[in-house]
Amino acid sequence: MRSCTVLAGFRARSGLSDERCDDVVLAATAIASNAVEHGAGKGVRRRWTAPDSVDIVVTDDGRISTLLAGLLHPAPEQIRGRGAWLAHQLCDSVYLWTDPTTTVRLHRHRTGGEQRSRGHPDVGVIRPGP
Repeated sequence: MRSCTVLAGFRARSGLSDERCDDVVLAATAIASNAVEHGAGKGVRRRWTAPDSVDIVVTDDGRISTLLAGLLHPAPEQIRGRGAWLAHQLCDSVYLWTDPTTTVRLHRHRTGGEQRSRGHPDVGVIRPGP
C-alpha cells in the first residue's frame, strides 16, 4: 500500500525511535486503510512534526456509527474491526470525530513526555494502491 511506503519514508524526518516510528506507521496505515475502505475510496492525510511529537490526521468521507470505535477490545473471533483499536494501543493519543466527515488524529511523543508544541504540516491524498 502506497501510504505505508510514504509513512515509512517519514521515519528520517520524524525524529522518533525505530519502535515509536513503527508504531505510528502501523497505526496510520490501519487508519488510512479504513479511510480507503469506508471513505469513498480515498482520504486526506496530514502530518506534523514538532520538536517533541508527531501528529498524523486522516480525514475521509465515511461516517463512524460506533460511539466507542477503537476503545473496546475486539472479540477474539472477530475477523475485522481492529484498526482503530490498534491505533489506540500504539499511539499516545487518538482523537476521532465524525461530522460530516470522519477525522482521526494520531499523536505520538518522541520520548514519552507530555509537552505539546506547534509543528510543520505535510498534506497528502490517500488512494488505494495499484
